[in-house]
Order: sequence, then C-alpha cells, then structure tokens
Amino acid sequence: MRAGRARITFVSLALLIFAGGECKQFNKSIVFEKLLKVGGSTFGGVVRRIGRKYNLSGVYDGWPRQGHRHNRTPPAEPFVYANHGDLPEVKGEQFKILLVRTPDERQISYFYHMRVTRFNYSDDEDSMLEGVMRHNYRQCALKQPTREKLKEKYDFIAITERFDESVLLLKFLLPGLTLRDLLYIKAKDSSKVYTSHQKNFASLPPKVRQFFASEKFKFASKCQWEIWRIANQMIDERISKIDNFSLELLHFRRMVQKAERECFSQESLKDCFWQDNGCGVRCLDNLDLTSY
Repeated sequence: MRAGRARITFVSLALLIFAGGECKQFNKSIVFEKLLKVGGSTFGGVVRRIGRKYNLSGVYDGWPRQGHRHNRTPPAEPFVYANHGDLPEVKGEQFKILLVRTPDERQISYFYHMRVTRFNYSDDEDSMLEGVMRHNYRQCALKQPTREKLKEKYDFIAITERFDESVLLLKFLLPGLTLRDLLYIKAKDSSKVYTSHQKNFASLPPKVRQFFASEKFKFASKCQWEIWRIANQMIDERISKIDNFSLELLHFRRMVQKAERECFSQESLKDCFWQDNGCGVRCLDNLDLTSY
C-alpha cells in the first residue's frame, strides 16, 4: 500500500508540473479498443479530448481500420485511435485502453440501438427475445482472460457501469490532465434524442430476463463476465491508493451534470471531434466551472 501511495504522489507531482497549459511532451499513442455497445462513443470522445490536449494526431479523424473500403494510411505517431474494428499497428509506445460492460446490458443496448431505433422494431417480449438471442454476445476482448494477461495487454480497463470513476482515473494515470479535459456529454442518451427510450433491466419482459439468467447465456458470455469482474477489482485497487478520490469524484460528477445541462443541444451535437465522438467541443472548452 505504501508503495502504491508513493506512485500516486509521483503522478500528482507530474500533474502540478503540467497544470495550466498544454502538455506537449506525451509521446505515446493512445489506443482505445472500442467494443460494440459499451458507451464507446462517449468514452471515445473523452479519449479524443485527451489526445487534443497532448497534440496527438488523429483527434479529428475517423481513419478506418484495415480492410475498410475507405482504408487509408493512419496518421503519424503518436496518434489517438478510438474506433471500431481492427486495432492499428503501433511502432512506438502506446497507452492502451479497454472499456467493458456487463454482457446482458450490452445485449439490451444493441437491441434498442440497432433494431428499435434504426429499423423501428417493436420492443414487445417476443421481438426483444429474438433480438437479444441473435446478437453475438460471445464477442470478447481476450479469450481465457486472467489478471496477468489483461495487465499485459491493457494499461487501463474502464467499466461502463462505473463510467465517471473510470474517466476520472485517467487523470491519475496520464500526466497533466485537468477535470475540464475529461468533461463529456453523452453521445447516445436513451432519454434524449438519439435512441428510443430503453427499458431498465428490472422492467424487461419475463422471457428476456429468463434468457439472461439461463446457463446458455452465462456460458456463452463467461469470458465477458470474467473480464468485467477482474476490471472491477483493478479499479477498486487503483482508487484505494488515491487520497480523497471520492471527493474529487463528487466535484467531477457535478461538473459533468452542469455540462449536460448547458452543453447538450442540437447545435453542440454538431460540434464534435468526429461523428458523435466528443460533441460540444466549444461549449465544454468555455464552460464556466467556477460554480457547479
């Protein structure tokens, strides 16, 4: 524990050194492995916002993955990558991030986003059951995950259900970041304009809840659940080494709430780093944070 606190103190010292201006000496690419329906567009916006802070290339770019019909040469390293598909080859150093979500919530989100919103499907019991059973809920970032394998592959694993905690932890993992650098407005908010209003888990139809409780689903999504479990443990451990994290989290959440109130608009949703990643750029840059 003492060694852990020493590391955080060192990072805090770096924050003091870089505070108050752009941090131009971060020479690592930031690679965000963006899975489907984990809140990746919102988190990708945060990653791009951080990339802009570090003057990384690729912030405003959606440069496609290998094999895409519009494929072209990636931007120069160090770059920021926050997109679906095959991850880019990085020759230099990189800081690699994964965002995970419980597989049942991913299924529900996919059903509403892809079927109800885009193709106007009904969300009655039979339609929802057929929809959640068809989506590939076996998709997993790492087969047979262990703590050691995950730590070797990723520098940080964020969790959708602990979104603000995850975003705030980046302040202690990367140099020179302020709370403003981490602000966001949600890319797809089921209570606002992008997606149809999504049911919470408790209000799902009985057959759908039974499917998620079935041994078939548990077995098929076992890999995802294990990564999610390990990631929760690692986040708890990181937070335990940071003094006054809960207080800083309270301040950050209040800032995010103010950002949502004042920056979520049709105009701001057109002012994004790329597509729906990191919208409300100018509003968040100029948001008054003297009171929130």
